[in-house]
Order: sequence, then C-alpha cells, then structure tokens
Amino acid sequence: MLLHHREGRDGIDLVADNTHHELAKEIDIFCGIQQLLIRTIEQAEEQLRLNRKSAYNLKRDYESKDTAKNQEELAKTVSSYENTPKVNKCYHPAKSISPTEWVISVRNNLQEGERQIHNSLQLRAIIENILNQIYEDQIKQTEATNRAIRKRIDEIRDSKRKLEENLGLTLKQIIEVEKNIDKIKDAICNVLKAAQIVEAKQNIRDCRPVNERTQDAPYYRMLEQSNDLRNDLSTLHHKIHDSERELKNLRRRQLDLEEEIQLKSNSLNIEEVQVQ
Repeated sequence: MLLHHREGRDGIDLVADNTHHELAKEIDIFCGIQQLLIRTIEQAEEQLRLNRKSAYNLKRDYESKDTAKNQEELAKTVSSYENTPKVNKCYHPAKSISPTEWVISVRNNLQEGERQIHNSLQLRAIIENILNQIYEDQIKQTEATNRAIRKRIDEIRDSKRKLEENLGLTLKQIIEVEKNIDKIKDAICNVLKAAQIVEAKQNIRDCRPVNERTQDAPYYRMLEQSNDLRNDLSTLHHKIHDSERELKNLRRRQLDLEEEIQLKSNSLNIEEVQVQ
C-alpha cells in the first residue's frame, strides 16, 4: 500500500530510493512472517491432534482399568454360595492378553502421553522463540523504514528550500533585467530623438543657397554626431537583444523551478501524509 502511494510521485522524484528499498524489504519480511506463522499454526494443530489422541487413549485405558478394578473387587467379595452376586455370564470371543502384554500396553500408553507432553513443551518453547524473533524483526525493520522515510522527508524539504531560494533570486534577476530593458528602451528613444534633431538641423542647413552650402565645421560636427548616434543605437539594440534573451532564459528557469518545487511539494505530501 505504501509503495503504491509512493507511485504518485512525479518526474525525478519517482526514484527507487532507500525508502523504497526499506519498504520493499519490510513487505518481504512480513510475507515471510506470514508464511512462518502459517507453518507454525499447522505444527501446533498437528500437535494438538496428537495430544487429543493420546488423551483419548489414556482416558479409555483408565476407564477400562477402573472397570476391571471394580470387577476384581467384586470378585474378591465372593466367598460362599450365599453371597454370590447375580451377574450374567460374559462371553468374550476375543482372546485375552498375557500379563506381559498388559504391562507393555500400559507402558506404551504412558510413554506416548509423556512423549506428547514433552513434544508440546518443546513446541511451545519454539513458538515463543518464533514470536519473540518475529517481534524483534518487525520492530527492527519498522524502525529502519521510519528512519529512511524521515531522512527522505528531510532531503525533500532541504531540496525544496534551496529551490525556493533559487526561485527568489531568479525573480529578482527577472525584475532587474526588466528594469534594465526599460532603461535601454528609454535610451533608444533618447537617441532617436537626438538623431531626429541632428537630421532636422542637417535638413535646414541643406536648404541654404548653393553657394553657401559649405562643408564647414558644423557640417562635420553634425556628421560626426550622426555617426555616433547610429553607433549608440546599434549598441543599444544589441544590449536590448541580449537582455531580452537573458529575460527569456530567466523566465524559462522560473518555470522550471516552479515545476520542480511543485514536484517536491507533491512528494513531501506523499511522504508526510500518506507514507509516514
């Protein structure tokens, strides 16, 4: 069940980590314990059957001997014709047994009873050892699994915290780049305005009479200004292109971090709520 819950993890978190191995080991141990208990119960039931059989034989032998004892006592009281009890004659077609056979039968029943008592005590001791060992194995593996789960939770929390810190820095960088782009755009606007002013001045001076259109100092100064403004504009366009590319990468990084944080949150919820 817990392994099934952990299948709800996504992405890189869906990994066969130490927690997975400990949970799988715990399942194997519990399955082994179940099979061991089944075999132990079967042994106990068989011993119980043998005990009941032995008890039945002993009880039947006791009742038989008690009846024989009463018959012997009754026979001992017969000393004359007058006190002879009225009893029906018994006919036993089966053969009788010798005293030696009688002793052997009694001894066999008693030995069988003692053997089953001895076997029962041994089996009880074995069962107690099995139960103690099962308890120790369960406790040991449960503690190992819990340690692995707690460690995994700490790792996920630490990873999530670092991702959130990285996301915070990324968001700050995005704001800074966006501000930088706005500044570059403002600078481009200013350069374009300055270029328009220079162009307007050139157009006005180009309207001078032909004999007055000299390539004087103002002419070269405005030509230099036009070249400088074109260079500045080119530089600013390169900067805004680089900044926009950087902004795109940062936003992609933001999405990746948010996705990873969501994965960690999902994994943390599974480990803390469903598994722990």
